[in-house]
Amino acid sequence: MRDLPIEKKAILSGFALATVIVPIVFGAAAQNAADPMPMVRIQPDYPADAFAARREGSVELEFTIAANGAVKDVVVVESTSEEFEAPAVAAILRWRFMPTNMTCVGTDCRQNQNVQPVERPGMRTVINYRVEDVNPRAEAE
Repeated sequence: MRDLPIEKKAILSGFALATVIVPIVFGAAAQNAADPMPMVRIQPDYPADAFAARREGSVELEFTIAANGAVKDVVVVESTSEEFEAPAVAAILRWRFMPTNMTCVGTDCRQNQNVQPVERPGMRTVINYRVEDVNPRAEAE
């Protein structure tokens, strides 16, 4: 790199910066105001046997967000192991989303008058179980 002319260094630096900035900009632009906004996301319990054996896995879930923002009709679409399914379902049933008739600006949330909230079926998420993500002290408490 020391042997490169300043023009090539500038081009390479610009390219490196673009590889960082472009995904951030387009990722933010891809988010839609109609996308569900989670208000509460509960982490699932890590099955004790799986944690002790350092087994990792994932569970893909499909669910409906009720008109009030609660989660219902949870179905396991796919999982790497059955032992992760029940804790994943139990956790997602405790998640809460912003109802469709609410608007937030910063921390100021208001209900839109004359707008009825609607259910949002067919939502999907993947819950990953990774041993390195678990805080052993929190597990002991």
